[in-house]
Amino acid sequence: MTTPTSIQFFYDYVSPNAHLARERLKVLGQQHGFEVESVPMVLGGLFRAIGNTPPLEVIGDLKAKRDYFLDEIKRYAARYDIPICDNPYFPFSTIRALRLRLAAEPLGLADACDDALFHAAWVEGANLAEPTVLERCLTDAGLPFADLMEASRTEPVKEALRANTQKAEQLGVFGVPSFIAGGQLYFGKDNIHELMVDLGFA
Repeated sequence: MTTPTSIQFFYDYVSPNAHLARERLKVLGQQHGFEVESVPMVLGGLFRAIGNTPPLEVIGDLKAKRDYFLDEIKRYAARYDIPICDNPYFPFSTIRALRLRLAAEPLGLADACDDALFHAAWVEGANLAEPTVLERCLTDAGLPFADLMEASRTEPVKEALRANTQKAEQLGVFGVPSFIAGGQLYFGKDNIHELMVDLGFA
């Protein structure tokens, strides 16, 4: 595969695996010199559009499979030294957070916003559905919360989030984290290694 200038990364803050994938891609991007194009989207909206079911709903009451699912997340985090916690509010709404992120993009603050929101959700275990939590974590990160909140309520930002989610559907994305490089879709943090192999980095 010809190495692309960037890898598209589709994510929603509600996913712990998206947090782990983003942290892993940051390290690999620094090592190999590729860029990551972050595409925030509404995972629940995608699921509804394509008829998919959240993983934990599929697992249901099967305790052994649920325990494995959660343990595997912790093992991956430990392997790559990525901080993560159990979020007691999971699954939480991320609509406000995602709109804030898109409002931050024209200001060049997208990465800083992602850092703050993923950290709040999966290192602090905070509830991103709460406006006070969003205000605290973005303000603590030095971001202009009031300006971002005002912009996040505008129709262009709302439409951008809808467009990202529709784009994911059109490209065959069915869950997060997902990555597209060279026209090829890769799903799940475990397939980051396959992605690196195909790009000639491993």
